[in-house]
Amino acid sequence: MAKWNKADTMWMLSLYGTAIGAGVLFLPINAGMGGLIPLIVMLVLAFPLTFLTHRALCHFVLGGSDKSDDITIVGENYFGKFGGVLLTLLYFFAIFPILLVYSVGITNNISSFFVNQLGLAEPNRLLLSFFAVGILMFVVSFGEEVVVKGAKEQNLPILSYLANHFKDMKTFALVAPVIAFVAMGKSFFGHYLGAREGLNRILFYATKQKISPSNANKTTALLTFLVAWCVAYKNPSVLEIIENIGGPILAIILYLMPLYAIYKFPQLHKYKNLWQNLFILCFGLITISTAIYKLF
Repeated sequence: MAKWNKADTMWMLSLYGTAIGAGVLFLPINAGMGGLIPLIVMLVLAFPLTFLTHRALCHFVLGGSDKSDDITIVGENYFGKFGGVLLTLLYFFAIFPILLVYSVGITNNISSFFVNQLGLAEPNRLLLSFFAVGILMFVVSFGEEVVVKGAKEQNLPILSYLANHFKDMKTFALVAPVIAFVAMGKSFFGHYLGAREGLNRILFYATKQKISPSNANKTTALLTFLVAWCVAYKNPSVLEIIENIGGPILAIILYLMPLYAIYKFPQLHKYKNLWQNLFILCFGLITISTAIYKLF
């Protein structure tokens, strides 16, 4: 049996960061607007959907010829050059917008903390977003070893909203934004590790493998910082980003692609499970059809 290595740890953190993030910090606001029933339904379905879909994605990646390959290389091995490029693009555009969500959320969280908990003037957003995103990128780019080892009007995560609402509870009001910052920071790191895989692979395709991994990492870090800083400064609606961009593409990658591969490729046939796979397929189709309905 192969030993656990750094690549395994990075994938574990990336999956954890993408699985437990927006749903905890942002989406409860949207779900709560629908009343008690949607919250109960989410409570019942959240674990099986998160667990089964991410397990299927792990099976897809680990089914590759080399266990150290990332999802973009495995996709090319399964589906050929064109399929690999398509998967890489889908993967990047599924993960990267949600990274931008956390750039916005962290900036808003710090700004809210200054104003509502510390009673200070609202900081300059251009500078705040620069330092917030810059520090996160510095940590994940130059302190990766440390990282590996370690949903409406206010556009805030749920903990910051609650802290503002219950200002009289001083301890909660001070601690909640800190918890939110740590949680979003963790999710930012997890999504960056995933987005970096996708963008690096796009750079390899674009340069016909001429760019070195080191230069690809540097280019990815710079582009990510510039885009994340701009988005954090502009402060778009994070829920719209999740629902309109990330959600449908993630549904394809998490719900449909692994199932197709499990029934298509012999090395993955051992993961066939009719009832579990039907469960995943049904909710994947519901998610995608809902997104299409919203668009049109």
